[in-house]
Amino acid sequence: MWTGLFSEIMRGLSSSIFQYQVISTPTDIFMVMEYVSGGELFDYICKNGRLDEKESRRLFQQILSGVDYCHRHMVVHRDLKPENVLLDAHMNAKIADFGLSNMMSDGEFLRTSCGSPNYAAPEVISGSTCRLVVPKFVQLL
Repeated sequence: MWTGLFSEIMRGLSSSIFQYQVISTPTDIFMVMEYVSGGELFDYICKNGRLDEKESRRLFQQILSGVDYCHRHMVVHRDLKPENVLLDAHMNAKIADFGLSNMMSDGEFLRTSCGSPNYAAPEVISGSTCRLVVPKFVQLL
C-alpha cells in the first residue's frame, strides 16, 4: 500500500523524477524512470564552479518547492543533497533518489538515522528524534 500511495503522491510533483513502472522478478527489481539529460547538480557545480546568484535562487526555489510539496503530503526525502538533484535539458531541478524516504503521520517522529552525514541536519547526526518541521529560515524565503 505504501508504494502505491507514494507513487500517486509523487505524480503531482513536477520537480521530481517521474517513475513510469516498477518491474519485479524473483532476482531483480527494475525501475523505468524519466530520463533527465542534465546530470547531477553536484557534477554541474564541480564542472562550472559556483553558481551565479540568479541561477542559485532559481534552482533553490525549485528544490524548496519540491520539498514543500513532499512535506505537505507527509513524505520525507531523508537524503537531499546535490547528488540527488538532477537537471533537465532546460536546467530545471528534479529531486531524485527517494530510496530512503518515508511517509509520516501527524505528530509522528522519525527515529532512524539515515542519509549522508555531510548533508544531514544536526538533530539527525546527534540521533535525536525528528519531526516534519520546516526551519524558520526556509519559511522566510
